Amino acid sequence: MTESTATAEENPIDRPFKSLLWTRLRKSTSLFQRLAMVLLLLTIVLGILEPWLPLPPYNAAIYVSRAYSFPTWAHPFGIDAVGRDYLSRNLYAIRTSLSIGVITAAIGALIGIPLGLVAAFWGGIVDWIVTRIVEVFSVIPPMIVAILLANFIEPTVISISLIIGLASWVPVARLVRARALTVREMPFIDAARGLGATRRRVIWVHIFPNSISTVIVALVLIIPNAIVTDASLSFLGLGISPPTPDWGHMIATSLQNISYYWYLGLFPALMLGVTTISIALVGDWLRDVLDPQSRS
Repeated sequence: MTESTATAEENPIDRPFKSLLWTRLRKSTSLFQRLAMVLLLLTIVLGILEPWLPLPPYNAAIYVSRAYSFPTWAHPFGIDAVGRDYLSRNLYAIRTSLSIGVITAAIGALIGIPLGLVAAFWGGIVDWIVTRIVEVFSVIPPMIVAILLANFIEPTVISISLIIGLASWVPVARLVRARALTVREMPFIDAARGLGATRRRVIWVHIFPNSISTVIVALVLIIPNAIVTDASLSFLGLGISPPTPDWGHMIATSLQNISYYWYLGLFPALMLGVTTISIALVGDWLRDVLDPQSRS
């Protein structure tokens, strides 16, 4: 038997799936999904490179005499009420929003993944308790929880992420549990048990890796919800404290002059909408590509 034949026979399942996954990555994207990927990549790059772009500092009120200036070639997004470059502030708000989205997803993963795996594997009373907890949190509007907690915690990126994350783990736990219940009944789980694998090893070495596609999709779809929740809290005056740029706060402060200085509300609203819709479309695409049923 040649080396190539041995390699091909070593894992006869993974290789076709990798080929199928690559084919889906190239061919399953619609025009809107491709556009969303480009816009999302551009948004992330601009947010990361904002400190090094040839723009005024986001918090420098160096154009006080030109406050409320409309967009020009020198200032494409105009100048705000206190003389700050509005493009700089909108680009910095990308960093704020994406940071909150990613940290929130991480918190959702830390809570939701273990609960979903434990409930599915142990079953019985453990599954019943976890399911009841999930049901209780499911009927409580996350926005209400976020508003209540925001009144007692100093608003920072970490604290706002924690507040939103405490209300965002429910879909992760539910999806992981559903997928883990399916994986638990597969023959290789019985084989692992028969070979003496501990419960801990079965969960984290066998069940969790085979549920990773579900986890990825769930976490990606948490991010736009977290960004919108953060913007809503800032709009209500409970989010990130000024002068740190945040799209929700920028939209809120623009309302008093929106009929004339339209750009103060338009640009942050567009940035918020483009970012959240792009992430949601990419999440839908990942769900199509990583759907476990596609392996068959």
